[in-house]
Amino acid sequence: MPDERGERQAHTARDESAGPPGRVGLVGIAEEEARRERHVRVVVARQGDPHFVQRSRNGACTTYEWSTDTPEGRRMLEAVRYQQDAFRAKFGRDPRPDDPLFFDPDADVPVQLSREKALENLSELADRAQEFGWPPAMIKAWQELGYVVTRANMHTFSAAQVQAYEEAVRGHWAAEGQDDDEAGIEEVVAEVAEATLHIVAKTLETKALWPARRVASGFVRFSGDEARETARLLAYVLARRILFHRDTDPDGTGLAEARTWLTTDLEPGHETALLTALTLLDHPDDPAWQDPDEDLLAALIWLTTALTATQGDNNPQWLRQFDSPPPPRAEPYATGA
Repeated sequence: MPDERGERQAHTARDESAGPPGRVGLVGIAEEEARRERHVRVVVARQGDPHFVQRSRNGACTTYEWSTDTPEGRRMLEAVRYQQDAFRAKFGRDPRPDDPLFFDPDADVPVQLSREKALENLSELADRAQEFGWPPAMIKAWQELGYVVTRANMHTFSAAQVQAYEEAVRGHWAAEGQDDDEAGIEEVVAEVAEATLHIVAKTLETKALWPARRVASGFVRFSGDEARETARLLAYVLARRILFHRDTDPDGTGLAEARTWLTTDLEPGHETALLTALTLLDHPDDPAWQDPDEDLLAALIWLTTALTATQGDNNPQWLRQFDSPPPPRAEPYATGA
């Protein structure tokens, strides 16, 4: 969440990169001003909107509120319940009002998890990020700055903090050799396609919604052009597999069996997202493909998992036959490409 440390780091990063006020400097000032104006519009538009986290201050106390009707709110509620269960398992009792929600798991008594240990945990998470389908660069930027900017919470940060986070992400992408100038689009798509096989395998193993939800939220929630591009490519890879299979199954038997599997074998709670995804598959020019949300990505994962279960003998590698070259970045998703 926003803090003074993050604000100071954001300003320091901008000050250190500032150049002389020549032509290039004036262009940079204009671009920064435009970013600030866009950010102000987002902040104003989301003020009081229950679809987004709301922040209020009372003296030195800052309160954040989420609606449980939103994906972010549901994730927060799940996180709270998980922490409560972990507390009971660790200390053998229910947490009390004065107990910390995020506690030190190595301590014998309930004490608040320190910032240093939390950042250490982020380092471990960054090392394993690809196992969960999360972009490591975005976790590393979180660790570097001490905060994470997502599409859902960016209005709770200053424009300088958002810019600093996105610049940190780009720096880590470049350091990993995944900058646009370093890695071709084919290589990125291949990595995304490979990651989806692990997600499908985990969903087949657990018959649960959370593997797809976790991965989808990891791609969608982070801010910045890199996150949006990766989410779009994930949707592309999954949708192409489904559509290519549909082309080989003109009577629709395979897709019907997959939908039956989803009803009988997968954990409930996917129905609405699945119906929306099936509709969008018949509308390749819909703007949703350019900026896919968590529900769309998760539903595409569930549907490819169901096809793998019913048509691919539970072997995720079966999906490889439907992979194809990536689409041009500037063009909308196209089924006939």
